[in-house]
Amino acid sequence: MDISDEAICSARDLAERTGTRATFERADVYDWLEEASREGRRFDVAFASYGVICWLPDLGRWAGGIADILNPGGRFVLVDFHPAADIFDREWNHVNDYPSGGEPLLLDEGVGDYVAASGGGLTPAGFVDGVRDFENPEGCHLFRWGLGEVVTALARAGLRITALEEYPYANGEKKFARMRKLQDNRMVPPENVPRIPLMYGIQAEKAES
Repeated sequence: MDISDEAICSARDLAERTGTRATFERADVYDWLEEASREGRRFDVAFASYGVICWLPDLGRWAGGIADILNPGGRFVLVDFHPAADIFDREWNHVNDYPSGGEPLLLDEGVGDYVAASGGGLTPAGFVDGVRDFENPEGCHLFRWGLGEVVTALARAGLRITALEEYPYANGEKKFARMRKLQDNRMVPPENVPRIPLMYGIQAEKAES
């Protein structure tokens, strides 16, 4: 499920070309969760990854919607970028407070082409050079949440946290200057910068009936 028409069309096309059995739906995440719950749709596993939390203005509503669509004993898995990384600018200077409270953040410059900036790090199946020096004319709002707030929202929704892992590397994105590449496209800080968590993973389960 995604809010972008173009992303859903691309996913459907890729699934058709590769013979992958999958259903892709275009919707706002809050609307989709509420509609799926009303319709009685239930799932064994729900998964969200990479850059999800920063787009959510209401963590409680999101977590509650996930709990509603899981079968008893079902699992929710999240992998996302660690909020600790948001306190730094690109040159590793400590310039921001730790995220909290869902504080809105306006980006006048909009979302940049971080896929191209990764130089293939985010496209392990191949990379084709596209528009260079892309500038987004559309601004956007992000919402700054801390890791504890994410865990708390899921727990308050009735999900049991079974795993919380923090990873001192990114998934191929070169968010900061002078990042070093390890095996499997894992990006880490330069040697003169102390290690910090750059991603995290959560697994949560819905109680059996």
